[in-house]
Amino acid sequence: MTRRVRRVPRLAAIAGITMLVAIGRDAAAYPPPPPPLDLSHLEFAPALPAGAVPVAAERALASARREPQKADRAQLDKAVTEQLDMIHAEEQANGMYSKDLASELLSLAVLYQQRGDHILAIPVLERARQIIRYNEGLYSLDQVPVVERALASRDALHDGSVVDQTEDQLLEIARKNPDDARVADIYYELANRHVGTVERFLTDPSQQELTVTLNVDGLAPHRETPEETALTTLDGARDSYALAIRSVVRHRSPDGPSLNDVEVGLVRSYYIEAQNVSKLSPLAAQTSSRLGKPRYQEGIRTAMHERGVESYWRRMRFSVKAERPDGEIAAEQLELGDWHLLFDQDELAFATYRNARILLERSGATPDELQKFFSPTSPTVLPTFAGDFVGTDHAAAYRGYIDVAITLNRVGKSKQFDVTGKSPQTPDEIVHRLKRYVTESRFRPRFEGDGWAPEDHVSLRYYFTY
Repeated sequence: MTRRVRRVPRLAAIAGITMLVAIGRDAAAYPPPPPPLDLSHLEFAPALPAGAVPVAAERALASARREPQKADRAQLDKAVTEQLDMIHAEEQANGMYSKDLASELLSLAVLYQQRGDHILAIPVLERARQIIRYNEGLYSLDQVPVVERALASRDALHDGSVVDQTEDQLLEIARKNPDDARVADIYYELANRHVGTVERFLTDPSQQELTVTLNVDGLAPHRETPEETALTTLDGARDSYALAIRSVVRHRSPDGPSLNDVEVGLVRSYYIEAQNVSKLSPLAAQTSSRLGKPRYQEGIRTAMHERGVESYWRRMRFSVKAERPDGEIAAEQLELGDWHLLFDQDELAFATYRNARILLERSGATPDELQKFFSPTSPTVLPTFAGDFVGTDHAAAYRGYIDVAITLNRVGKSKQFDVTGKSPQTPDEIVHRLKRYVTESRFRPRFEGDGWAPEDHVSLRYYFTY
């Protein structure tokens, strides 16, 4: 009995060791599943099917550009030393407030920025600005390039409060020079900055670029939510676009933005709000009624659509007065048709497309010219102001690609989606999200024969990053 009792622990120990070995072997054979993908920053960018194959951006940049970066740094250090010597020589020759010092200081600041030394660039730029104000006047437009450079450094340092002050400096300069055509560019660039800020907020609400302001109404202060601030930012951008339009129409200067550039930026702001009503509008988010929310949101979309139409008509009237070629006016009509299509105003869209075709026919366009205009070989992804196709030079910045064949209905909506190829190890979840993305996208319809094609087939490569 005693021996049997003693053998039991031994057998149990052997069994335990066997189980541990088995568990260890099973753990090695079946590793834990990988963590879920963080696709909160997932972006798609269309390209023509023959696009370049992307490589991992980190590996490509680390291996291919390591040595050139060292060489660039050494060259920049040398250029900085030479520039400092030039500035010192100018100070010795003509004094600390020499007019020529401003341009030399600006060149030094640019070198600092290229080297990534934004903290060093900012005081240099401020000194250059003060020299210009001393020699040319407090509100001289010659200081604008200096202030814009300072703004870029403030952005790089994520110094939000000072960014607002720097933008205010630009606005003050523009308001003091209403008769100068160059102010259009100031208003235009500031508006683009604000629209871009809202776009980044909508992509990633956790980013802190939006400055939450405090509105005081009597004794009851009210702090705006980020969403309300985003709407306020869009409204401010539209005010700047309006001032830019006024300056462009008044001066018609070949320098700076064109009316088309400014109107496209304005329309883009309308599109952003229309596409994000539920995110941006507090009332839309708070409405509990089943009918109330859709009706309110649709009212906002309708208002944005109407404002966009006004913008397109303003462009076309300007083009007619300027006696621009019929081809340019027809292209603007095509874009107006696209705008109608994006808001599901299909009949208005096709009527506008027909007007563009009639205009070209009356101006003597040949069948081949009409074919290229209304049935190009490459599909037109809407909205056209969202960006062009990704070129081969930029493919390396993406993490992968998916090739697709899409069947479109007569109004440019996807009705069939087939994957024809993809980069290695492309996650299935990204394929599913691309399908949803394409389903929600719109394409410009093609004209075939005497009417619009009832169906169209397009092939595209969509690059993605996350």
